[in-house]
Amino acid sequence: MSELKPCPFCGVEGRLIKGKTAYGLQTFRVSCSNHKCAVSAHTVDFTSKKAAIAAWNERVTMAQKPTRRRA
Repeated sequence: MSELKPCPFCGVEGRLIKGKTAYGLQTFRVSCSNHKCAVSAHTVDFTSKKAAIAAWNERVTMAQKPTRRRA
């Protein structure tokens, strides 16, 4: 399993959470393990650990952020 990056908001480690859909399919999501994190960051549910970890570990750089236009 790939290593989880820390929460992009508070810096505390992420944790992998297993679950099931109403139809019995296995799901995975990654969430911040800090219960006091002001953002409560987490991914959506994925059907593979690899996809959930990849989504959590993805970070946007300043060059990728959209710019705001003022009216």
